[in-house]
Amino acid sequence: MKLFRTLTMVGAATVMLYGCAENSTIKPVLAKLILDPDAKLGTPVQSTVLDDKRKATLRQNERHFFVLKVDGMNPITIGGADSAKIFHQANLFGINNILVERNDKRCPFHYQLISIQGTKVSSWPVGSCTEIPIVTMPDKSKVNYLFATAKNGFLTKTLYRFTNGNLSKDVQTTKIGLTPAVVAKPRNEPPTSSDAPTSPQAFKPDTPLRPKIKPDTPKTKPLIFKETEEKATNVDLKE
Repeated sequence: MKLFRTLTMVGAATVMLYGCAENSTIKPVLAKLILDPDAKLGTPVQSTVLDDKRKATLRQNERHFFVLKVDGMNPITIGGADSAKIFHQANLFGINNILVERNDKRCPFHYQLISIQGTKVSSWPVGSCTEIPIVTMPDKSKVNYLFATAKNGFLTKTLYRFTNGNLSKDVQTTKIGLTPAVVAKPRNEPPTSSDAPTSPQAFKPDTPLRPKIKPDTPKTKPLIFKETEEKATNVDLKE
C-alpha cells in the first residue's frame, strides 16, 4: 500500500513538472524573408509603375553606377553619376517615356530619355548639362521637352518633340535686345533748366528747328530654325 502511494505521488509530481515545462516554452515566430532578385544590380533609388502595371526601378550600386530595371526585362544602362532620379514619366497609349536625370560635377544636369514599349526600348541623350527642362503634353500622344539657354547675348531654345515613338529636335536662336531704362522724376521735384519751357525769343525766325532724334531701337535678328530627327538606340531587352 505504501509503495502504491509513493508511485502515485511521483507520477503526480512528474505531471506537474511537465505541465510547467510546457507552459514556459516560447514558440519561435517564423521571420518573413523578403527576397530581392535584382539586388545584384544595386540598391533601389526610386520606382515608378508603367501603364501595364509593371514596376520600373532605378538602382545604384556601390560604384555609383545606375541602371533602370523593369519587371520582365534586362536592366537598362543609365551610367555613372554622383546622384540620379526619375525626373518625369509619361504614358502614351502603350508607350512609356521615362526621363532620367543624372548629376555630377562635370555635368550637373544630364538627361536621358527612355521610351519603353513592351520589351523594346529606345534611348536618347537630351539637353546640354546646364538646363532643367520644361515638360509639356499637348495631348495624350505627344510630349515636349524644352531646354532654354541664354549665353553671350543670345537665347537658344531647344525643343525635343516625341510623337509616335519618334523624337525630333528643333533649335531656335534669338538675340537678346537691351532696352534703355527710363528714369522717372518725382512729381514734387522742381523742374530743372533743361525741363523748363524755352521762351519764344530764344529762337530766331530764320533758324530751323531740329527734329528730335529717336533712340535707337535694338534690332532683333530673325529666328534661326533647324529641325533634325534624333536617332535612337533601339534594343529588345526581353529576359
